[in-house]
Amino acid sequence: MANADLVAEFVCSFQIFDDQVEFESIPPELQVAGKGGPDKWPRWKPAPMRTDPAALAAAYELLPGRLPPLYEQLVLSYRWLEAELANVMRLLENGPADSLLRLVNQIRADPVFVDVLLPKGFIPFGKGEDCSYDPVCFDTRRRGTDGDCPVVRFEHEATFAGWKSAIL
Repeated sequence: MANADLVAEFVCSFQIFDDQVEFESIPPELQVAGKGGPDKWPRWKPAPMRTDPAALAAAYELLPGRLPPLYEQLVLSYRWLEAELANVMRLLENGPADSLLRLVNQIRADPVFVDVLLPKGFIPFGKGEDCSYDPVCFDTRRRGTDGDCPVVRFEHEATFAGWKSAIL
């Protein structure tokens, strides 16, 4: 299966695993007509939106390393709101914009994560399932020949010293 097909299939899974309800405003590009379900909350859907690959250069000035190739393709090809994925994790929002700075701002939103995780090569791209604040990160220190890297989840309530020893 080609990478573009894998990315498209992954994006299709959002509607399977996420109720795609948003309680705040939904960008027009992601709105679903009408109100869905018995709850009557507005619904959204991911949208194919091409972003110039040059947008990655600006993002990489603020990140400790490159993102995995499939994730790069995802963020350059689609836009979405925060998505709950199979009760495993929540994918950070990559809302409509000409750049990737909204996404980068979410990656860098928590000063502790920025100070502790980013210098060690961990790039948060999600959070734990439901209401969990645990950062889910790409471990860019252990990259394969294909550019892919492991995904790790950190317990956010662990002590700072525990995090420091765990990621050294």
